[in-house]
Amino acid sequence: MNKTKVEGFEKWLMDFRRILADPGQNKKLSPLHSLAWSISVHKEELINNPDKTRQLLEVIRALRESNGSGRQATERQLMKFLAYLVMDGCQRLGKEGNGKFLKRDDFSMLTEKLQPVFEIIQQICHYAVDCFHFRRPRDSSGGRRRALAFEIFSVAGEKLDLPGAVSLACEALQKKDSQEAAEAAAFLEEYCGARKTSPDPQTVKALKGLADRTGSHTIAMSALNALVQTGEMSEMGALIKIEDWKEKRWRDC
Repeated sequence: MNKTKVEGFEKWLMDFRRILADPGQNKKLSPLHSLAWSISVHKEELINNPDKTRQLLEVIRALRESNGSGRQATERQLMKFLAYLVMDGCQRLGKEGNGKFLKRDDFSMLTEKLQPVFEIIQQICHYAVDCFHFRRPRDSSGGRRRALAFEIFSVAGEKLDLPGAVSLACEALQKKDSQEAAEAAAFLEEYCGARKTSPDPQTVKALKGLADRTGSHTIAMSALNALVQTGEMSEMGALIKIEDWKEKRWRDC
C-alpha cells in the first residue's frame, strides 16, 4: 500500500509535534530549536494560508506549556518568525486602505488575494495579545514572551490600528527595568510616530515616569525617544532629561 509523502510545512509540523510529545527529549539537547530555525523556509506556504498559520500558532501554544529542553530558545525563535510573517504581510498589503491604517472590520474591502494575508496578521496579533494573559507556574519566560509580543505589535502597527496593544504597552511601562518595558516604549514610539499623533495623557505620564525611575540607560532612551517622536518633547528637552538622568545615577553611586 502506497503512503502519501508528507512534505513542506506539513512535514515540519509533523516532526515538531512528534518531538514535542516525546517524553525523553529533555534528556539531551532538543532538536526543536533546529526545527524552529528552519521554519522560515515555509514562509510562502504560511503567508497565504490562514489554516496553516493557525496550526503553527497551536504548536507554539503547546510549546509554551511544555517542559522540554530548549523550550525557551525555541519559543523565542518562533515568535521572531511570527514578527517576520507580519512584516511580510504588511508589505504585501501595501497601499490597501488608501494609505489609512486598517481596522478589524476592513477585511471585506480588501481584494480576494489579500484577504488571507490580513487574516493571518490578525491571527498573529491575537496570539500576541494572548501572551499577556498566559500564565504558568514559575514561568521564567513571561517577560521575554511579552517583549516579543510588542515586537509583533510594532511591525503590525505599520498597517493596522491596535488600540488594545497601546493599552497593554501603557501597563508595561509601569515595569521598571525590564525588556518588556523597553519594547513597550519602542512600540509606542513607532506606532504613535507613524500616525503623527500624541498618545493619551496617561501614556505620556507613564513614559515620563519610566524615563525618570529606570536604572537602565537603554530603557530611559527608549521612553524619551517615544516622547520625541510623538511630539510630546523636543529633542533638546530629551537631551537635557538624559543628562539629568546620568547625573542622578552618578550622584547615587
